[in-house]
Amino acid sequence: MPLVASAVGGIAEVFEHGHSAWLLPPGDEDALVATLKRLYWRAEERRRLAENAYRKVSENFMIHQMAARYLQEVYRD
Repeated sequence: MPLVASAVGGIAEVFEHGHSAWLLPPGDEDALVATLKRLYWRAEERRRLAENAYRKVSENFMIHQMAARYLQEVYRD
């Protein structure tokens, strides 16, 4: 499933609009409807967005990766 979300907080920092997500202005119901219609008819775009989002999360935000980065920052020489 592709990621469709409001471009707020960390979401906009992690995911790139049009590459790994479809980011919308908060509260913009018309943009949400238009985006859902667009993605409904474009299977390849849905697949590409979902794959890119999964790759971004699996490469950067798995618990073991986050713990290793945290330990490296806290306990570096």
